[in-house]
Amino acid sequence: MNRLIISTVIFALTGSLYATNMKAPISLPTAKTLPKGVRNINLKGVFASASEKYNTFGNPVGLSDPMYTNVTFGDLILGKDDGFDKAGIISKMQLVGATEDTILGETTGDINVKPTVTVPVFAWGITNKWTAAIAVPVMKYSMNVDSGIRQTNADIYNKVQTELMNDGLHAEREELNRKFAAPLEAKIIEYGYRPLANEEGTKLGDIALVNRLKAWEDKNNALTLTGAVVLPTGEELDPDKVVDIPGGDGQTDIVVGINHDFYFAKYFTFSSGLSYTAQLSDTVERRVPIQRKSTVSKDRDNNIDRNLGDITTAQMASNINYRGYSFGMGYTFSYKSGDKYSGSKYEQTRYDWLGKDSVQNMQALTAKVGYDTITLFKEGKFIAPLAISLTHTRVLDGKNMVNDPLTVLDFNMFF
Repeated sequence: MNRLIISTVIFALTGSLYATNMKAPISLPTAKTLPKGVRNINLKGVFASASEKYNTFGNPVGLSDPMYTNVTFGDLILGKDDGFDKAGIISKMQLVGATEDTILGETTGDINVKPTVTVPVFAWGITNKWTAAIAVPVMKYSMNVDSGIRQTNADIYNKVQTELMNDGLHAEREELNRKFAAPLEAKIIEYGYRPLANEEGTKLGDIALVNRLKAWEDKNNALTLTGAVVLPTGEELDPDKVVDIPGGDGQTDIVVGINHDFYFAKYFTFSSGLSYTAQLSDTVERRVPIQRKSTVSKDRDNNIDRNLGDITTAQMASNINYRGYSFGMGYTFSYKSGDKYSGSKYEQTRYDWLGKDSVQNMQALTAKVGYDTITLFKEGKFIAPLAISLTHTRVLDGKNMVNDPLTVLDFNMFF
């Protein structure tokens, strides 16, 4: 065994936790590989919560921000199949000076997600320069969802109610009341979605197969090339749920990367990395939006061509390791291009709305502390080479990106 073991590469790739699919880093970059014949069992526990995100303008908002939207008369009568009933309501609106664009209130809501991802990773040094690994993420989660309505124009609304009652349009009055009391729930039921409900469960994520090849090494430097395939093994987004936590995004990723280590001094290493993730095109089933401001829709297409945006990530980090005690700090910048959807069943503009607000970027800071028994093992003072570390990541800035911090507890065993 040698010093390469204490910095062995961890290839864990967690499954998607949210609708967007770029994730904060869970480890620091490194160019290390395992020595020939050395195997590594690594268990990562990723602990996070999700209640806040950066919106498309880079401003921090609650995860439930899309649930806060104005409710108009038009929203309440949208989807009514009986033209006479709709005409009756519209006539009463006009009578009191209101239109379909008159705002009656604002929907409210709250979403809290608590995921815990366990990632067992098995790595094997095929040769001194070639390490292969497999990572199998499993996510356990709980989600709390709530919604409501805040009335902002009671006078107009009550006048329309009175006119409907005076004309004997009791069915229309009752339907208008029902939809206004819980507009999101009413629309969900009308469009055939599953009711909003708290949820907890366990899901398999997207399994990653990784190979790392050391291309060059001398006394002060090491350069490695990485190639990975991320398989669509995770359960993807359910089109019959308004709010869902998928295990994966349902398509295959091809990842290529390069990492460089500079051994600045005996105990100090500076590392950098650059990777590109190509998300391969596929075909999916989705609800096709009726309007841009909401993806809630009764219309669905089971043959939509999808091309999720590719991801570019750059990292740099410094690490100090002295007799097994280690401390590292790193910075990550990632950018994901927008998603593209197309189909033939509806107008292309409606498919374009599926990819709205999907461009992402992120800047994150990661800190890591750890301890390993490698030195003691080599000196015959400990029975086995083990390592344990704690990593904490905070998203500093971003766009369409969850910004809650995450913590990773990492245990390694080498044999």
